[in-house]
Amino acid sequence: MSGTLPAFSIAIIFRGTEAAFQSNWSTSVMVITSNFDSPSNGPSSTNEIYQIKDDLGNVIDEVNYDDDGITWPVDEDGVSIYLDKTTAQIQASGESDNNNGCNWSESKIGDDDAYVATDGHIGSPGIITVDNESGTIVITEILYNPVSPEAGQEWVEIANTTSSTVSLTGWTFADIEDGHVLSLSGSIAAFGVAIISNQGQSDFQGAWSGCTSNIQVITVSAGPSLSNSAKCATEKLQIRDNNGNLSDEVNYEASGNWPIAGSDASITLNLLINQIQTSGASLNNNGSNWILSTSDPNSCVNLTSGSFVAGSTGSPGSVSGSTFLPVELTFFDVRNKGNYNLLSWLTSSEFNNSGFELQKSKDGKDWKTIDFVNGMGTTKKISKYEYQDSNPYYGTNYYRLKQIDNDATFKYSKVIVINFSKETELYFFPNPVNDKLQIVGMEEGEIVILDCMGKTILQTTYQGSELDLSDLSGGIYFVKVSFEKKVWTRKIIKE
Repeated sequence: MSGTLPAFSIAIIFRGTEAAFQSNWSTSVMVITSNFDSPSNGPSSTNEIYQIKDDLGNVIDEVNYDDDGITWPVDEDGVSIYLDKTTAQIQASGESDNNNGCNWSESKIGDDDAYVATDGHIGSPGIITVDNESGTIVITEILYNPVSPEAGQEWVEIANTTSSTVSLTGWTFADIEDGHVLSLSGSIAAFGVAIISNQGQSDFQGAWSGCTSNIQVITVSAGPSLSNSAKCATEKLQIRDNNGNLSDEVNYEASGNWPIAGSDASITLNLLINQIQTSGASLNNNGSNWILSTSDPNSCVNLTSGSFVAGSTGSPGSVSGSTFLPVELTFFDVRNKGNYNLLSWLTSSEFNNSGFELQKSKDGKDWKTIDFVNGMGTTKKISKYEYQDSNPYYGTNYYRLKQIDNDATFKYSKVIVINFSKETELYFFPNPVNDKLQIVGMEEGEIVILDCMGKTILQTTYQGSELDLSDLSGGIYFVKVSFEKKVWTRKIIKE
């Protein structure tokens, strides 16, 4: 071969001229002309090997394709096969992915930009799959092999991974292998779960009432029609938004690392929604992340209702494992900063987080809420929080966080214990005083007023308000204050 191939670009190796290829396929893609032998139409599993080597003879890539129609798609007359992987997936998994027939598909009009050339051949030269999934709406459960008869009983569960309601007007659900494209309607609530079925709400709810009391059903005109024996991930399910952008794709099979559903159970995604939010929707295209619903504690066996025949197992309306991952508190600490205590905490991610109640206690038993700090709602980013407690208890302080979700569910953090001491100054004014005396520097304490002979004249509890001395006669008195395990005595003059 000759010439150069720019970074992240595409070229065609062709036994002919560049002009001829570009004219036939109506494309301006780069063409590298070569006299290589024509590909075999029916190789055995090891006979047709293609290699690309660099200028030193090192193998850069190798594809050993087969035409068996089992692991590799059948290359029909005039139709190409293409690597059904995005560029990002190839970079993540390595070039060995393209030596696996399960990662290739037959070019079809309407799927992955394939089109018809002037000479009648079908392919997509110059186009690499870049259809990355947004993950807004994802597929979380598939009942592809229910109790017979199957017509009208198959369904697919979907979940909204965002904190906003998503309108499904203009959205589609497609079974690519069978060519079914079904229009969706309605909307799905923030972090909501819904079922795609051709049965109505009441019939579906009646059949699956053992799992949920109020499941949303998005009724479609037909199907889904799902394969019971898909191999090599040939059953491709897609959800696209109203602009045709891919939201999610699951290419399941009834073999390999996928759980194999018998004639009575669904397969369900064994991931937390937060994991999909963080790592991407492609996680649910891996069979190892799915389980049979018979292993899901939220599953039930359906009842007879409408077209539904009793006996299938599923868990519609819930996401396996845990519906959504709550706030991940990764750090919480309290430090003394002289005249105050500083509370600091970090979250690695937050889901549906209303905020934090800050609580403290003198004994670790009776807790007092000192303030509320708003959370970040839902975020994948690390969030840092700080709060100054300017009125800590003298001595031992216990602190904890009460994290509260938007739906009012909550959980507590660990308890932090810290000692606090400072030289407290109390101020008495006005002095001389007429009727009302204020003591600044304490919230509450025990007060004893003595006359010049040391006789107790008044004993009371100070609650932070003014001390009424209007009943005392004029003269000199001593105010004895017990506060924070210390005693202060001050002379005052009553006018």
